[in-house]
Amino acid sequence: MINDETSVEKLLVKFRFTEPVPVQYRDYISSSKRKNLTRLLKEKKNYGAAVWGALIIYMLLRKLGITVSFLQAAVISGLTAAAVAVTVSAGAVKAVSMVVDKKRIIEKSPVYEERATEVHRKFSGGKSAAVVKFSGTEGTGYLRDRATSVFADTLRNEIGESKVSYGDSADKKYIITGSVEKLPEGYILTSRIIDKSTSVIIHMEMKEVNSEENLYRESRKMALKLAGKLK
Repeated sequence: MINDETSVEKLLVKFRFTEPVPVQYRDYISSSKRKNLTRLLKEKKNYGAAVWGALIIYMLLRKLGITVSFLQAAVISGLTAAAVAVTVSAGAVKAVSMVVDKKRIIEKSPVYEERATEVHRKFSGGKSAAVVKFSGTEGTGYLRDRATSVFADTLRNEIGESKVSYGDSADKKYIITGSVEKLPEGYILTSRIIDKSTSVIIHMEMKEVNSEENLYRESRKMALKLAGKLK
């Protein structure tokens, strides 16, 4: 339990300080994350994959401007629920529909009604982008490097050499980056398109994979999806 709790704390710190979170959400995340994490760890006896999955969901929702506690994220990720649907319309979060027990009783759980930054935008005209080295948990270094290379190569093939750079973002409008997070069994692969001028994530993908081979395969599939957004 201690090792898992320490790992989750470290991952929270890493996401807090190295991931591009819109400034209007940073203070809220900083002030609320620890008490919510402590609450979850005290109330739940499962400290394995479910906690890691909850953490990923928690951070993804926060980056989209959806205000949830870490405990709510645990429900969404499947620790106590079977399904979730999130609706984002014109930048406003409407509700999260959660299945809260085995009888599939659906409750409506409003999150908040504030207007948030528009997170879904359409791309046109072949936007330029820089692929930045992926982040990740300890022990995933070579996997992160490989995933970064797969994304860079795939994007170059799809939208053109001149529109995609590796690391150098000086003349690029968007940044492509992601992470490889180690789970007790398998990995979580994430990727995102970031507007460099505002640091707002405008598109995100996430996939759980069970092997290194599948990680490389999913990296290419995910890169193709991002390429479609940049064309």
